[in-house]
Amino acid sequence: MKDLLIESARTLTPPSGETIQIFENRVGQLISLASRHLEERGDMDSFIGPGNAEMAWDNNGNFARFMISMFKAYQADVFVETILWVFQTYRSHGFKPRYWEVNLGIWLTVMAAELPETAYQELRPFYTFISDHVSQFTRLTDKDTV
Repeated sequence: MKDLLIESARTLTPPSGETIQIFENRVGQLISLASRHLEERGDMDSFIGPGNAEMAWDNNGNFARFMISMFKAYQADVFVETILWVFQTYRSHGFKPRYWEVNLGIWLTVMAAELPETAYQELRPFYTFISDHVSQFTRLTDKDTV
């Protein structure tokens, strides 16, 4: 299954240098907005676990910085392996797969509102790739398969 994810990730086209620069210039604002949207949900603890709010905020920052590095030097295998590591690590702290579904949706909404349309369209496939494969990342990081 991991090999299929990597093959699928190889079809992603890295964004242009201009889009990367736009994203990088606005990343602080995007992190703040995404974290605020997540915080405003009344059900956050149900998918991050109690006491994990700070970890969720940290993840938004780390996630954005990781995406910048991926956009600059994209490697499908590193992309998939890192996502698997994140799923395994955060799930061990009580995060549920629903967290990624919700948070990726928030990121897509925030980017659509805050970035130029062309930049959003270049970045969107990376976020939808993760979102579309949450169930596979979950299966690959289930305790009995790691």
